[in-house]
Amino acid sequence: MKAYRLFAPWRDPKDATGALKRGGRWNSPGTAVLYAASSLSLACLEVLVHVRRTDIIPVLSYCELEIPEHQILPWVQAAGVFGNSEYLALRTQAVLESEVLSRELGDNFIAARSRRPGPLGRRPAVMQVPSVVVPQEWNYLIDPAAENAVRWFDPQPFRIDPRLLDPNLR
Repeated sequence: MKAYRLFAPWRDPKDATGALKRGGRWNSPGTAVLYAASSLSLACLEVLVHVRRTDIIPVLSYCELEIPEHQILPWVQAAGVFGNSEYLALRTQAVLESEVLSRELGDNFIAARSRRPGPLGRRPAVMQVPSVVVPQEWNYLIDPAAENAVRWFDPQPFRIDPRLLDPNLR
């Protein structure tokens, strides 16, 4: 499975310091996690939703990742819902609407991996979660302690089209 991670070019793509310090949608401050998206465009939207100053275009790089299927905990399992699509939809909506629930889910995923790592390769290193920005698409939470469970390709420069931030350029 391919995924994409956007990051500041002066940082290592495997650096989870920002999420560790500030937290994110799926982790509390103090819990390190790496975020990736199912497409490069979704990764871009996930960054743009946090931009506060539209006069400064973020300078970014991206990394393509290859995640083995056996290393991914699917959302249906992460959400704890099996065999009931209606309940899964309700659970997904509740988690997406609650930063508390989504952070708890991500924190628990990382904590469980560190408490009971299990045999090498047995416990998934990545949890699939729905995007809050585009709920029909997927983001991936990667345990930084298991970075080698994922294949990382060389970083590439990424350019955000200024028209996405400045309505005067449209």
